[in-house]
Amino acid sequence: MKKSLIALIAIILVVTLIATTSCLPTVVNIAITEDDMEQAYATNDGIISRQITVNSGDSFTVTLYAHFGAGLRWSAGVEDTSVVRSKEHRIISDDPPGTVGGPGTEVWTFKALNTGVVTITMTYSAGPDGIQNVNTLELVVEVDGG
Repeated sequence: MKKSLIALIAIILVVTLIATTSCLPTVVNIAITEDDMEQAYATNDGIISRQITVNSGDSFTVTLYAHFGAGLRWSAGVEDTSVVRSKEHRIISDDPPGTVGGPGTEVWTFKALNTGVVTITMTYSAGPDGIQNVNTLELVVEVDGG
């Protein structure tokens, strides 16, 4: 009887461990460097393509090189906001205190809401209307049920 009880408890613990670890959030971080951007500009009209898979409910980040002195900024368009939506956008400057206009990064955080496949198009351009488009990131996101 005692051995049966210990075996039953061990089985319950194993099943619980498997169930909880299979639903852990997926950590996905995409980083686009200055080299990635230069290579894409030289070989592919500035288009950078990436694909990721995340679970529904997960957040993921896209970190993008930016040079703020050139007046360029990243913008993001999500094809279907019922599947993925933008959650946060931060600008991080590498400039020493008291200076402006140097390189840095833009960090975008997105949240996967529902299963499906969606394209996030991120454009690095100058001006409010996207004048002087320099690079485009086409990020295909597949969201699983989790």
